Amino acid sequence: MNLLILAAILLVMAVAGFVVARILMKNMGLRRGNALMIIGLSDSGKTCLFYKLKDGKVARTQTSVKENYGKFVPKLIQGMEKEIEVVDIPGHSRVRQQLMNQYLPITKKIIYVLDASDFNASTNAEFLYDILTNRKLIDQYKPASLTIICNKADIAFYVKNHMKRELEKELTTIHNTKKHQHQSIDEDATTAPYPLMESKEFSFESWSTFRNIPINFEFCSVTKENDETFIKVMETVVSDL
Repeated sequence: MNLLILAAILLVMAVAGFVVARILMKNMGLRRGNALMIIGLSDSGKTCLFYKLKDGKVARTQTSVKENYGKFVPKLIQGMEKEIEVVDIPGHSRVRQQLMNQYLPITKKIIYVLDASDFNASTNAEFLYDILTNRKLIDQYKPASLTIICNKADIAFYVKNHMKRELEKELTTIHNTKKHQHQSIDEDATTAPYPLMESKEFSFESWSTFRNIPINFEFCSVTKENDETFIKVMETVVSDL
């Protein structure tokens, strides 16, 4: 009897050790890197932001289906000597999700670039929904922070609160539609996107509090040669990368 009890105790200890080891390995794998990810719809100014941060000046860019990746000391930020890691994800729907999932595990901060001069709440909300419900973003030991840059704000006819409200309305509609779709199919709970919200209406503030992921809205111009607001925003974003 004593041998049986001892064997049972050893078995329980072995199982417990295995479970703890798996948890530790999982958490180690979920630890985040220090990269900056730049995302957004095509022609919103992402690649321009990438090169302006890198070289300190506005560059002519073209639409691409391949990411821009680099490690460099940003010339835009005066006095900064530390090298940072930056990836610019194409806005094309065919490739962005795959590349975003590939780079999220090493990402510490995300910049979503939105064209304020040609604002489309529906298409931007669809992209933001994919980000805000992404398991690779939320299931991290230290989730990435998100900054939404409303680019070309100097020529925009929309005010900040209006754009924000329109995005929140669209995200509420998308959530309700997707919720019914997910309920109608048998999805793997480990790969299905997280619910966007628990309340009746979505707001960026409530999502940020619920997920413990900071979100900031900024109005500035990436393409303007000397936009002090843009420079200050970038200084804040890269300060602790």
